[in-house]
Amino acid sequence: MKVVLFVVLLALLGPSVAIGQVTTADAISAIAAGDDRAAAQILQPLTENTSDFDPLAAFFLATLYHAGKGVAHNEFRACGLYLRAAVPPNPFLSQSLALAKAIHNDHPVGRDLCVAASQDRWNEPSAATFSIAPDHWVRIDSAGFVVGYGGNQKPVATTLGGAGWVFLPTKLTELDVASPAKARRHFIEFLVWMPQRVANKPAWMLLWFPYEIVGVEAIPSIRGGIEVATADQPSTEPAVADAIHIRGSADGGAEWVVDGPTPRNGPIPSPEAR
Repeated sequence: MKVVLFVVLLALLGPSVAIGQVTTADAISAIAAGDDRAAAQILQPLTENTSDFDPLAAFFLATLYHAGKGVAHNEFRACGLYLRAAVPPNPFLSQSLALAKAIHNDHPVGRDLCVAASQDRWNEPSAATFSIAPDHWVRIDSAGFVVGYGGNQKPVATTLGGAGWVFLPTKLTELDVASPAKARRHFIEFLVWMPQRVANKPAWMLLWFPYEIVGVEAIPSIRGGIEVATADQPSTEPAVADAIHIRGSADGGAEWVVDGPTPRNGPIPSPEAR
């Protein structure tokens, strides 16, 4: 039934897809065939290229983010895409507006996030794979944040992306500890500049999100992340990342450290203590 519906859709859209937007038609065919990840890869550039923006591609990519199919589930990414899709000649213009409203529900904060996601380029961490052991790995890409261990895989329930965000390179830190027992602990660290407004002027806040990898679990090491710095412009110089790190603590465990004018540090509980 799903395939039939998409065949009918292609026929109804006619030249607007089959001739004018061949790659959008290919994406719809991929969705009909159940290959949502391939569809997302086709649709992404059509929504990001402002000179060749396709509102229909934005609508279908929004449905994938809304459902978490082929990409990591992200309602505000979907909301922003629905708003971007709500322009002629998209035959789903009214549906796009209705779906965006269903997500933000006219809540002021939700609506502002949705509008920001429609206006600014949506950025995510660069794709990367980290090997912890022969059968233990972490993968970050457009499909999300996934941990593999012992032949099993588990997606991490977190949103890795935002409107106008600027990511520094993701890194893996491995630390040998002596307490509560001798072990090697593994941390995936995300550093991201998030756009802000301070006194009606653009500003940037640098946030750090480290996750400890334990089996197939990715456990937030710091609840909510840590605000590291604010600046007028984001910097991706290596010195920025070097000032933020994880190290062994005096009691043989692990701790987070932020160097700089106001240095700070704090413990990272062991997996057993969480």
